[in-house]
Amino acid sequence: MSNKFKGLLRAGSILNTSNKTLPSYSFSQFLSTSTSLTTTQRCYSSNNNKNDNNDKSSSSSSSNGSYAAAAFTLSLMLLPGAVAMCKECFEETPDHIIQIKTGYQYPKRMVNKDLNIDHAIVAIGNRVMSFLKINVYSMAIYIDDMELTNKNELKERANNMQVEEFTKSSKEVLDMLIDKCVGMSLKIRPTKKVTWNHIYSGLETSMTNLVWRKNQKLELVEIEEWLTDLRTVMPPNQEISTQSELDFVRNKDGKLLVLLDKQLLREIQDVRLGDTLFEFYLGSSSKVPEVRQEFYSKLWTILRNKSESVDISTIGIH
Repeated sequence: MSNKFKGLLRAGSILNTSNKTLPSYSFSQFLSTSTSLTTTQRCYSSNNNKNDNNDKSSSSSSSNGSYAAAAFTLSLMLLPGAVAMCKECFEETPDHIIQIKTGYQYPKRMVNKDLNIDHAIVAIGNRVMSFLKINVYSMAIYIDDMELTNKNELKERANNMQVEEFTKSSKEVLDMLIDKCVGMSLKIRPTKKVTWNHIYSGLETSMTNLVWRKNQKLELVEIEEWLTDLRTVMPPNQEISTQSELDFVRNKDGKLLVLLDKQLLREIQDVRLGDTLFEFYLGSSSKVPEVRQEFYSKLWTILRNKSESVDISTIGIH
């Protein structure tokens, strides 16, 4: 048993606590519960517009500028972490959506014929430490849109609901996506050089919590055993550079595929891992409710108005 899990057990068995809350037990894992996807906006303004604004700004007196700067700084200090937003611009090519701030190009479709993967992009976002405003990684969420539109129950649900009602029922929709084995993918692009241990530690506590809440009869050692398949995908000190792509793919069979730079590292048979990983980002306990809402809003559009084309207007950008 790992020291972290032993520490939990020494702190007191969670199965015997009255509030049934699983405590966090490491600083790196605490950071994972204090993160969010920053909200961004599409940017279509030209450089000429920016220059015009600069010319207008230069006409203001220096004293007014100082007061304005001070007020702006104070307003940022008073903003809660979950509200502070980072405005970014996105561009597109025929095959990619480009995140200007990072320079990352996300393919509009994630295709791997050998692994039978053909998923359409649904949303792009950044994972940040909310209280320090430090980017951890950029990410994109994909879904098997062809398989999605073949699920009559999901189509009927979308056709009988307005988008607001559909997004509010996200828990039920996610349960249906999982139960119907609709393929989903996460593509992660680190914004600074990290190790596999950094990525895994950011997932472990929350995933343990999610599993235990569903089945409180499980011992921590049992949860640790099935998490081992994910933890040992790579050595803990394996570096993942800013040029690398880390993909988590939940296939039609519910298995979780882990790829690094398009090379398959492991196919995890235990479906709980794939289910829990996507619930971490898209479930009711998600720390990124805005992204979750946008994701389901785009699903509603896909289910009601299936289009063969994917462009910047059809995806959720955060």
